[in-house]
Amino acid sequence: MDSFHSPQSQGVISNMKNLNKIIVFWGICDLFFVPKLLISYISYNEIPIYSAVLSSISMLNSTSEAGFSWIPLLIAFLDTSLIFTAYFLIRRKPIAAIICYFQTPLRLLTAHSSISFLNSFPINDSPMPYIPLLLLVEGAKLITIIMWHRGVIKDRSTVSNMN
Repeated sequence: MDSFHSPQSQGVISNMKNLNKIIVFWGICDLFFVPKLLISYISYNEIPIYSAVLSSISMLNSTSEAGFSWIPLLIAFLDTSLIFTAYFLIRRKPIAAIICYFQTPLRLLTAHSSISFLNSFPINDSPMPYIPLLLLVEGAKLITIIMWHRGVIKDRSTVSNMN
């Protein structure tokens, strides 16, 4: 029995198929965030992304809030990158993993959950129930992205070694 048809290789193939489904799920979650983001901007009569950049510039000009001027820029960067990760994750492109690695700390800093309904969680009274959910969701996403990305890299090296 050759190594490609061994029971162990069949298990790896099955795991990658399952990971591919989970990766598409994360892409769909990011895709659902895009209309929610657009509705949010439109409801405040703002232009998506552009308004966040303008807000950041105006905060830079204000000496009292200069320490927080980077937050709208981070949010604008994150919101823009969600469009790309949604596309790349659904298409299962490895570049999506790299973008997600950069997004994860931004998601935690800005409390943007990968599962968009959690972003509607009422945190005004107490953010304490939200923080563990955010950490759980982002941790699960990061772990599955890492596992998938490693599998894609192994698959590519196996194919190149066969040639």
